[in-house]
Amino acid sequence: MIELSDDVVDLWIAPVQPARFEELLPRIARQLTASEIEAARRLISERHRILYAVSHAFTRSVLACYLGREESSIEMVHGEHGRPELRDRSLRFNLSHTEGIAVVAVTRSDDIGVDVERIDHLRRVAGLTRRVFTPAELQTWDGEPETFFSRWTLKEAYAKARGLGLSLGFHDFGFQLSEPPVLQCDPRLDDAGEWRFHSFEPLPGYRAAAAVRRRGPITWRRVAPEQAEALLPL
Repeated sequence: MIELSDDVVDLWIAPVQPARFEELLPRIARQLTASEIEAARRLISERHRILYAVSHAFTRSVLACYLGREESSIEMVHGEHGRPELRDRSLRFNLSHTEGIAVVAVTRSDDIGVDVERIDHLRRVAGLTRRVFTPAELQTWDGEPETFFSRWTLKEAYAKARGLGLSLGFHDFGFQLSEPPVLQCDPRLDDAGEWRFHSFEPLPGYRAAAAVRRRGPITWRRVAPEQAEALLPL
């Protein structure tokens, strides 16, 4: 079992390779619940079925490393806005996935959120920035996709850590892209001093961010790629 102290966040990163869902499923079925397998089957796109099944199997395998339980026996519940939690809250975790990658963040007891996005140089992001950036962020945006996704992943991670997701207005808060990033918001929205952030490149061509509600210092511990990939029998 992996030990985790209160001031550490572990970041697990796994590439998700293309495959055929029905060929892959027997290899990961024991890591999933029946409801998760059914949810994957209901997805229309083959690649979305693969991504959902692999990322959820990966999450359960990661949690099993800390809990010492069988993956499918780990009980989860979902909050009002869909954030999954362990029923006994013995650990806090968050999952994000996009085409080609899954990222899981784990901490002992603090609110946690993570987001990962593929940097798409062809995506037209200018229109979206006007809806999700603060005036200060718009003034400093250099037009580069990398900068856009650095801010977007921080906003997503923060919103997920608060358990609000996209119901939180992204144009109401922003970030100073320093090292580490700093939350900028009206004190009536939140106390920025309660949060710690990490922005990173999980794999080439991707951008990710994690947010944790903690006033003290945090150690961001990136799990070795070979240790993460060993959890998925792909």
